[in-house]
Amino acid sequence: MNPKALLFHLTFCFLLLLPITVEAKKTKDYQEFIFNDEDIMRVKRAKNSFEVLIKPRSGEGTYKMGKRVLDDWRNNHKKIKKYNGNKQLYQHRFVPIPFWSLNDALQGAALKAMFPEDASGAGGWRHRVTYKWETVSLISGVFAKREIGARHLIRHNKLRNQGRSLKIGDVVEIPWNWLREGLELQPLKVKEPLLVKADSKGRRFAAYKMSSGDTIYSSVVARFTGRLLHEEVDRMAKELLELNDITNARLIQTGQLVRFPLEWVSDEYLDLSSGGGTVTVAESDDEVDLNDDEEELKIKPPPVPPPAPDIHLKKVVPQIAKNSANEAKKKEIKKTKAEKKKSSSKSARNVVRTKDQIHIILDSGHGGIDPGAVKGDPKNGDRVYEDDVVYDIVQRMLPELKQSGFVVHETVRDKSQSGPVKYLSEKVDRDEELLVNPRYDLGSARVGVNMRVFLVNHIYLKLRKQGVPSDQIVLISVHGDALHDSLRGAMIYYPDRRVRSRAFGVVKSVYTKRKEYTRRVTFSKGDNQLSEKYSRELGKTMIDSFRDAKWLTHRNNTVRGYIIRRGKKSLPAILRYSKIPTSILVEVANLNNSHDRRLVLDYRNRQKIADAMVNGLESHFRGSKGLIAQR
Repeated sequence: MNPKALLFHLTFCFLLLLPITVEAKKTKDYQEFIFNDEDIMRVKRAKNSFEVLIKPRSGEGTYKMGKRVLDDWRNNHKKIKKYNGNKQLYQHRFVPIPFWSLNDALQGAALKAMFPEDASGAGGWRHRVTYKWETVSLISGVFAKREIGARHLIRHNKLRNQGRSLKIGDVVEIPWNWLREGLELQPLKVKEPLLVKADSKGRRFAAYKMSSGDTIYSSVVARFTGRLLHEEVDRMAKELLELNDITNARLIQTGQLVRFPLEWVSDEYLDLSSGGGTVTVAESDDEVDLNDDEEELKIKPPPVPPPAPDIHLKKVVPQIAKNSANEAKKKEIKKTKAEKKKSSSKSARNVVRTKDQIHIILDSGHGGIDPGAVKGDPKNGDRVYEDDVVYDIVQRMLPELKQSGFVVHETVRDKSQSGPVKYLSEKVDRDEELLVNPRYDLGSARVGVNMRVFLVNHIYLKLRKQGVPSDQIVLISVHGDALHDSLRGAMIYYPDRRVRSRAFGVVKSVYTKRKEYTRRVTFSKGDNQLSEKYSRELGKTMIDSFRDAKWLTHRNNTVRGYIIRRGKKSLPAILRYSKIPTSILVEVANLNNSHDRRLVLDYRNRQKIADAMVNGLESHFRGSKGLIAQR
């Protein structure tokens, strides 16, 4: 054998005996994306932030590239050379640029690429935690306005362990009004009649073409932003006028286009099916567990019998009544003759009757030291106290509800008014008491609110223990609005599941000494979803009844899941913490509007409101023979 061939053969055999080492393929540490259907870019994590790799376009030098990609490019375009290591720019080579040096639009595109599971939500931009190294401080830093810090997001999202326990799959919402506007993460689509327009700098706005009779206050701000409170409507109207260079709101012409920030647009006019943006992200081979189920509070709620199957109220109540009656008859057949005689007694009949009837927990708002909204001028003869107006309406509802076969549970009693009155008191009346045991004289507004929650939940749980199905118990809390004076009419609130709480509990002697006190009440996701559905349906029926009665309702969004206060979604406590699946709060009129105010001072209009609400309940449960007596 040739010596060279022999040497090669021996060397090859020797190498076969050595352990084989294979270098693993380096994991991709960046996300690649296409910006504006033209530029291929990459984004990756850098120290406490991100770095974006961008290629120069053909013919671009530091000036043109800086103008295209940098923030404050006139002063910073020379930094492009520094970012490129003081080397010459080449079209096929990436230039690493710090995240905070980029213009806002590119920052937004990079964030979309880095966090492809993020999306628009009804309340704001929903960031889904994708990496183990993410912190609340980082999230607030890159997504939120300068004045919004980690503590704001922790509080808004009710994060565990002060936000130190973030895990992959968690969702952190940044409300629209907290989100940095320039990131262009807002949905690009809005619903008619709104449009999306861009100014000369490319910034996008919502726009509305004014119609005959429109005003900035009610037709634009209140309608499209969801703001209703007087000071908020006035403030936003002022900003809107300045943005559109309008010096006098009364000089706006029919057909004139007015624009306002996209983040002002309320949920009802956002097309949330559009995520917005102009970024295409390359698919990743990595799989991430994105389960975002929240941790439920591990507190045992008060013992409650298993609820009846929850189905749509209008459809099931007749069947529930029929089933309840059939079950009662079957039990009677099986009983002995002696037991049959007992079953004919009053107590036995009451059990069947209770199961077959609708129970209305009727709550008259405010009272005692808290009169609610106090509007109007005694000199003009239109001074009104909210608690007096709504209490009189409730007193007018009581006999009608009972006549219709409903079982009514009151929450408040006025010691000096045993029934409806023709003329309301011109002076504040503070002798109302809450019907807890022992009675509470409503000497504190805050205590009164909490005590009312304990009371309505106690009534509900008591009825459930008696076997009353959950969908045959309704809470109606009656109030009067105090909104911007350009707004008019009735409106109804239901508990939006996104604003509901997961638990309610207060420990103070003023509560614990009452029979109705429960240390802690919890609410599951399922509870909140069903409550939203059932309550909204009843709210819609009630508004239809108001309209049938020719009682004015709000021009837009008459059935709402929340109210916006200081830019944040909020719910009255009676709805936020109610265990009753069907719970609504009825605002019968805007007492801050002079026309509405004078209307409710007339007892005939208060009777019209009461009739409409009773008719609304009858309509909701119509066809339920045995449940509601025929008039």
